[in-house]
Amino acid sequence: MRLTMAALFGALLCTGCAYNTHVYRPPVQSTRFRPAVPPTDASRVHPVAYSPVHHGRIGVPRELEGVGIDRPLTGHDIRALVSFYGQRYGVDPALILAVMKVESNFSPRAVSHAGACGLMQLMPGTARELGVTDVFHPAQNVAGGTLYLARMLRQFDGNTRCAVAAYNAGPGNVRKYGGVPHFTTAFVRRVLDYRDQYAGVITE
Repeated sequence: MRLTMAALFGALLCTGCAYNTHVYRPPVQSTRFRPAVPPTDASRVHPVAYSPVHHGRIGVPRELEGVGIDRPLTGHDIRALVSFYGQRYGVDPALILAVMKVESNFSPRAVSHAGACGLMQLMPGTARELGVTDVFHPAQNVAGGTLYLARMLRQFDGNTRCAVAAYNAGPGNVRKYGGVPHFTTAFVRRVLDYRDQYAGVITE
């Protein structure tokens, strides 16, 4: 089913989206946010050798540099970011949107207790490796998060459940448990549920 932009905005607002209250500021005190965690399951998978989708680092085109910087982040801004980086790195925009929803509830200033930051909750070390210089910059954060998600999809041979689990808990834990670790099952289920809800919202 194809949804209109109005339906997208309504869906985001009805599920507690907080993006419209934030204006970008250089890193200072950030809103504390703890992403959901825990129960059971074990989707088995045999991961392939690591091979990133994109060699090199993230880049922000001129038209996206100011998104969410001088004014509150809007639904249109989020749509532009996930559409652009989804196409660039070969990731379903609905999946990017779902990860963003569960990780930060669309808050560009979110910081978890573990220290993950921004819309897609990048850990500082991962952000640096991806070339993200400011984790609270909306475009940089979405670029880095989407590239990392693309790498996880590639590493686990397109298995979305395992890729999402690896995004949240690390690829080492997915390999260790031979599939989705029990402590990230709830996260994976929520992401896939939101992905199904958002399927088609990026399409005009």
